[in-house]
Amino acid sequence: MTSLKILTLLASCCLLINSVESKADQVDSQGLRRLIEADAGNAKNIQPVIDMRTSPPLIPKQSGPKPLFENTFDVIDNRLRRMAGQMVMVGFRGTAPEHKGVKAVMAQLRQGSIGGVMLMKHNIVSIKQVKRLSNALHKAARAGKQPVPLISVDQEGGLVQRLRFKSYPSAQKIARSSEGNAAAIYGKMACEIQSAGINVNFGPVVDLDVNGRDNPIIGRLGRSYGKAPETVVKYARKFILAHKYYGVMTTAKHFPGHGSSLKDSHKGFTAVPQWSDKELEPYRELSKGGPGKAVDLIMVGHLYNTIWKKPASLSNTAITKMLRGNVNFKGLVITDDMEMGAIRRNYKWSDAIIKAVNAGNDILLYSNTAKTQSYLGQKIRDTIADAICPQGKESMPNCVPANVIVAAYNRITATKGRLRAFKKARSCAR
Repeated sequence: MTSLKILTLLASCCLLINSVESKADQVDSQGLRRLIEADAGNAKNIQPVIDMRTSPPLIPKQSGPKPLFENTFDVIDNRLRRMAGQMVMVGFRGTAPEHKGVKAVMAQLRQGSIGGVMLMKHNIVSIKQVKRLSNALHKAARAGKQPVPLISVDQEGGLVQRLRFKSYPSAQKIARSSEGNAAAIYGKMACEIQSAGINVNFGPVVDLDVNGRDNPIIGRLGRSYGKAPETVVKYARKFILAHKYYGVMTTAKHFPGHGSSLKDSHKGFTAVPQWSDKELEPYRELSKGGPGKAVDLIMVGHLYNTIWKKPASLSNTAITKMLRGNVNFKGLVITDDMEMGAIRRNYKWSDAIIKAVNAGNDILLYSNTAKTQSYLGQKIRDTIADAICPQGKESMPNCVPANVIVAAYNRITATKGRLRAFKKARSCAR
């Protein structure tokens, strides 16, 4: 590819994202009633916070003299490095903008070294405190003229919820109730998340409950809606639509299916020899309907099967062929935590990063809990950028083709561009 073509490709993917912070919301009974009816053909009456309108990418006007030819590849390298930063999401220490860990992550957002953060229990004290923290993170990204940051949290309900100011039922318990009750509960959950300034929830779990209590991380913890794909889809859709109503993106997990495992991938190598294509059904159904109805992200688990021959999160077969091809998913693909034992104990750090990018993941997630590092995100970004294949040698082993980074960047910025704020301010009931 000539330098001119590369520059043209890079220019075409540059989007000007105007990030707007969400204001607190109040659970609206009429809105939730319409949400419950969405699957009955009234979805068009709901006005989701995620703007579905698409517009052509805006290319900033250039001022001053054009760069000299000898500087062309420096320009390419800098742009690709900035794009690679959007592919990184990290956890951090601290609860307030003045804390050391928060200052470090704010600096990385401002510089474009990372594109998002993951909030964990140690970051959360109160809704008001999380909102102040989220505002500071948004402000940092704006100061550097970077795309709006993705601020994520694990809030499934049951045993997995980081915002513990209210109690939400597990997926297993939700599936024993009516769809209307599920929509109402998930509406309250989404409203609380939105009021804290968080725009991504790592839920719903759409794993089939294949092994029941013999599965230590899904079935035993009540994290699945059930064994039947149609049951899982029915309740997961209520989760997704409720979050869309309040402007929070959702993440179906753990692709291609953790329900058939007998081990916990947090702890080490996890095979799913009983896995079947049936476990893809929730992903197929929840990928339909475009941005107004489909799940926004899919999280890929560190799950091994001879079909994809390595952990799915590092497998081009699992992500590019199965998820993008077979399932026809158009949204963002994110890894499960890359510090989990299944990856950390079996792969070299830099090798895992390169494999994850080449497999087709748009975002690499690091909880930053194995060994806390203030500038972990920057190190991950630099590892990706430094691994970019030399021009004309894209087939070289252990390197990342530039077009892989560009494609991920385009998907990320297009998704971020759909985030917008409510026109009417509300506050969630406490």
